[in-house]
Amino acid sequence: MNTLSKDVVNIVFFSGMFGKSERVFSTFTQNLRRKLIHRECRYHYLSLKGHDRPGGVQPYSLGTYFRDLRIRVKTIAETGDVLAIGHSLGGLIAKFVLEEVLNSIGVASIASAPIPKTPLPWQVQWTILRNPLYLRAMWKREVFKLERRDANWIMFNSLSQERADRVFKTMTPESGPLLWEIATRQFREGKNILNPQSLFCPLLEISGKEDKTCPPRFGKKITNFYKKRGIDAQHVVLPGGHFSVLENPQTADVVADQFFTD
Repeated sequence: MNTLSKDVVNIVFFSGMFGKSERVFSTFTQNLRRKLIHRECRYHYLSLKGHDRPGGVQPYSLGTYFRDLRIRVKTIAETGDVLAIGHSLGGLIAKFVLEEVLNSIGVASIASAPIPKTPLPWQVQWTILRNPLYLRAMWKREVFKLERRDANWIMFNSLSQERADRVFKTMTPESGPLLWEIATRQFREGKNILNPQSLFCPLLEISGKEDKTCPPRFGKKITNFYKKRGIDAQHVVLPGGHFSVLENPQTADVVADQFFTD
């Protein structure tokens, strides 16, 4: 068992598809810092491989992203305890990278992607199937960009027009093979990569009530999945959609109260 001091906590952020971590969590981090002003925390922003630099996104599979982030988190964990906070696909990945981190204090999963064998919402399925751009990217194993009309429908439904404009401008291209895996639930690395069994730290699932991409039923199902395995798992539903839940100050409040209450 790791005996590193709990006085220093590494808060590690994981963004999902189309996102750069530091931008996705910008407002959330400001709210969280205000809550933790008297705590010694280090903030680390981890994006999917290549998403943090122009032209860096390649047609990677989830397994490639997963292995890259696990290595980076292990290095961070050598300097202090770890709290992982993930959004969307980042929420799913956060659970996996902490499986082997013994000095983890918890996972906060916000608008998290679902566990395996959970069908995507019909709005997301229809968005993918009706657009030749996305079908080609999956078939040809190419990189693609999310179109604005689709982002408005499934991700920005609870954002103001001004905020939606700012978020869309920061969105990165994405991997066609990754979209194929998410859409079909056929993961190249096998079943185990999306069937985490070895998470030992507490889990907090936060869902946005108006989220069309990862609706609250996903958070409920994930929570029940881990509760059956003896994990201290909680599910909270807050006002907001897929991105706007990050803008809600209550989201940071819930995370701080769950993991940092003395």
